Amino acid sequence: ALVNPNLCEKVDIAYTNRCYSSYAKSRQDESLCPKASKILTAHDSGESYEESFCYVDIAKSKNDINICENISDIDIKEKNCYVHFAEKNNDLSICENKIKGSIGKDWCYEAIAYVRKNGEFCINIIDTYTKNKCLETVSRMMAVNP
Repeated sequence: ALVNPNLCEKVDIAYTNRCYSSYAKSRQDESLCPKASKILTAHDSGESYEESFCYVDIAKSKNDINICENISDIDIKEKNCYVHFAEKNNDLSICENKIKGSIGKDWCYEAIAYVRKNGEFCINIIDTYTKNKCLETVSRMMAVNP
């Protein structure tokens, strides 16, 4: 593990964010994640991909859903952080109270349907393809392991 984060300034600019993100994760310190947005690309909006996933990874390893609140990228916050905790804790309230976007909600209901092996949760999914895939997968799960 990196001992001195200032060394991240010495690496190729393409790896600066990853270097800071790795350092924060190795220290399990989410307060260091913003350093992973030192270099922003055209795809980033105020927060780099590395910073967002720095928070996600630390939230998962610390088992602390509150760390998800630090993520400004709504898609990553909902799909990669909140859905993880909803699935891990079999907690439908996360889908209903924390996730606002329809795609995130779809992913969340799908995860709960799989955890509970209950197709009723698939009915809440808006996207037709995802809903049908969910119903089919739950049906197969029930046939194999009722």
